[in-house]
Amino acid sequence: MGSLKLSWFTQLGGVAGTPVVTNGIVYVTALNHTIYALNETTGKIIWADGPRKQTGLRYSVNVDVTIDQGNLITATTKNQLVSLDARTGKKNWNASLIRDIVGSCYAYNGGPQATPLVYNGEVIFGMSPADNGARGFVRAYDESNGALLWTFYTVPPCPITSSNQAFYQKSWGTDDSGCSCGGGAVWNLPALDPKRGIIYFGTGNPSPPSANKVFSPNPTLADLYTDSVIALNATDGNLIWYFQETLGDRHDYDQGMPVQVFTTTINGVETEVVGAGSKNGYYYELDAADGSLIHKTSLGIHAGSGKGLYPNGFGGVNSLYSYDPITNMIYVTAYNVDFKISAPINSTLYAINASTGQTVWSSFILGLGGGASSTNNLVFVADGTQHFLALDAQTGQILWKFADTSGGYRGALWSWGPASIVDGEVFETMIGPTGGVIAFLPSTV
Repeated sequence: MGSLKLSWFTQLGGVAGTPVVTNGIVYVTALNHTIYALNETTGKIIWADGPRKQTGLRYSVNVDVTIDQGNLITATTKNQLVSLDARTGKKNWNASLIRDIVGSCYAYNGGPQATPLVYNGEVIFGMSPADNGARGFVRAYDESNGALLWTFYTVPPCPITSSNQAFYQKSWGTDDSGCSCGGGAVWNLPALDPKRGIIYFGTGNPSPPSANKVFSPNPTLADLYTDSVIALNATDGNLIWYFQETLGDRHDYDQGMPVQVFTTTINGVETEVVGAGSKNGYYYELDAADGSLIHKTSLGIHAGSGKGLYPNGFGGVNSLYSYDPITNMIYVTAYNVDFKISAPINSTLYAINASTGQTVWSSFILGLGGGASSTNNLVFVADGTQHFLALDAQTGQILWKFADTSGGYRGALWSWGPASIVDGEVFETMIGPTGGVIAFLPSTV
């Protein structure tokens, strides 16, 4: 490949997610609770909205935006779903994400982190603050006015008793004294099969997540539908199938990253597949029709126990990944960190053959690597030492590296969201307090 050259860098105070690029505008949400619309060519701010701006709403630090029909949709730390005019930032409507929620014994503090999905006039949204015991759910709203259409709860109502969890196959094992439990957070946007009208999404761990608190009287039971991949009818929110990755989780092994839907050849048959990378250190390929397991690929270090456990609740697959139909490979990063996230911290980028589930190549990454994007036989990823990388998608050879010193760190992370590749340009984000959005162009056409 020819080298990439720096096009522009706009410092915004840190961006955790992935740039959304459309109609010549780059949209991001920054850690200062503000949405930014940037010029795709220059990086200059077109409009910004956040505290004390025209909407008067405080935006969530980790929620990306969705653009549809000329509107921008996102969520706030005050548990509001918001629609803005994408060109100007003017508010169209806002709706409560938690109004009329039933069966949650704990509050939804801090707002969600999931990105909205828009399909067939619906805004479909998952609620993530469930690690404090709140009840996870997915809701659909009318795209035109924010009216609530349906709700799907990922775990039984709290307190859980033997009589109120039949839908969850009585998997929490509670007696009539009840269990003040919750969880099943939906941390990310669902994947969509628009032909079948089905959405697929992952859920988080049972909650409270501490090993010294009681999830249910019988810790060997499944605690459905936590740590699962779930398929719903997008029109009415009815359950189609589920696949549980970790039963009775005690290690915070969320299916926190977005799942994928793609078509590949399995045993000579073209098959629609749902792919999911979990914090338990495995990548799962499921049959999209019924949720049956096709492949389960081990990633990263699996060792130890207690404070030396690999992967820990921050490890395994904890950044976004990519399926490339040209190479028929899945590119996914695993974090190799123990219980205390102690040094040395490193990651491994894997290329998995989607038809066989076998690892084709792997590449060691210093620090905690960012999410992976792929296009034109290239894989883009960030390492944990303030470098952006481009690798050969077939071999894993590093073809390009760019060193950045402006991003800083937020915790152990420097760049977390995967690159957006639009109009031949690569857009990356930096999560640190002096970070923002950086754009690269090919040095030769």
